[in-house]
Amino acid sequence: MLTLRAAGLEPLVRKLDRALLSVGSDASADIRLAAAPARWAILRRQDSGLEIRRIGVAGAIQLAVGQTVEVDGVAIGLSRASQPPPGPDARGGGAAGIAVQGIAEALADAEAPEEALTRMLEELLRATGAETGAILLRSPEGYTVPVALHADGRVLDEADALLSDTLVRDVLEGGVSTLSLRDLPSSPRYGSVPSVVSLRLSSVLCAPMRMGDKVLGAVYLGHHDPSARFTEAQASDLKVLATMALPVLSQLRRAALAPASPVDELLVGDSPPMGQVRDLVKRVAPSDLSVLVLGETGTGKEVTARAIHAASPRAERPMIALNCAAVPESLLAVELFGCKKGAYTGATSDRKGRIEAADGSTLFLDEVGDMPLPMQVALLRVLEERAVTRVGENEERPVDFRLVAATSLDLDAAVEEGRFRKDLLYRLRELAVTLPPLRERGADVEVLATLFLRQAERQL
Repeated sequence: MLTLRAAGLEPLVRKLDRALLSVGSDASADIRLAAAPARWAILRRQDSGLEIRRIGVAGAIQLAVGQTVEVDGVAIGLSRASQPPPGPDARGGGAAGIAVQGIAEALADAEAPEEALTRMLEELLRATGAETGAILLRSPEGYTVPVALHADGRVLDEADALLSDTLVRDVLEGGVSTLSLRDLPSSPRYGSVPSVVSLRLSSVLCAPMRMGDKVLGAVYLGHHDPSARFTEAQASDLKVLATMALPVLSQLRRAALAPASPVDELLVGDSPPMGQVRDLVKRVAPSDLSVLVLGETGTGKEVTARAIHAASPRAERPMIALNCAAVPESLLAVELFGCKKGAYTGATSDRKGRIEAADGSTLFLDEVGDMPLPMQVALLRVLEERAVTRVGENEERPVDFRLVAATSLDLDAAVEEGRFRKDLLYRLRELAVTLPPLRERGADVEVLATLFLRQAERQL
């Protein structure tokens, strides 16, 4: 609980029910304090307490539970909210729910699938007070139990019995979203199943690890004490954690089972469309075929070009990239072909163009569909002759480069309308890679969100 006391005013007591709270005398503030400026401070809830940042003042003030600090004449105190005594529905770690953030962080820090699964299960046992737990995953032969533990850390030897149990099969086969059962021995359906008898279970909580419509595994927790019960909040949080864990574990599993490949590292996603893109990129990358990458804006065309380059024999040299739509038409020739000193006002020295700089490497031309027609003719000649002539010069310079181009436009339609040369399209599209939009990639949204979150964590 948060307490604010200013001289001459009644103390304000507020529950920290949000991650961020604004404090000030303005009517828009989350906590209105008449003694403070209109926009005074931002309070940020943390696991260890509270961070106080005054608007317009550098630095932050840290406040731990049980402490009081005076800021600009206002005493700010932080205390734990009073908790009702635990009843029969509040057992299992003494908490209404599960600390999702802590478990997610432990999962993200793991470097191997086995470590991630073990950490997750250990944290769940600790958070819920369950005596036993297991994680079950789909395998080519059916299902396996890669990790199963007692609360004290011992391996749960009887875990194999779970695979034949009706209660776990109901979740694994996708018929039940989350199974939360109390008083198991008296249940007509589950009271006599092997694990209930052999493990002497009184209640159980089981949530599916779901990727789209497919259940790839389940998280299982069990109580032996007849007076212990899982709460509805724990069941809800476990469902979130099971979903959160799946994309992370999927990436870890794939990295552990196969040698690291730049294509796998760059083209992230487990959906069938992305699997087809990765397979095609892996097949075409070792060749020198010109590749045209097609797709809507934001589908990852440049990332795909970098994957092609990284998996090619030219990977030792950096890929050279140019966005054709970002360069004015009057400068595009210089950017592509280079120039001779004195070729135009401001050309104070000889300069290589992007094509020449890509000698021995890969040239990536983004938004190639926006290239003006005169420049299309010049590029076509370079592709046919494999030689480049700088602006203001007559000498041809041989170049050995691999071309990858990208566009979000329909180039066939542009050819019909006379905006793009058919012979250049033929040269560009020796092989085409079409990228699916994110709306067609299903659970890849979760995979990418997790990836971006971990990148942000490292940066911040």
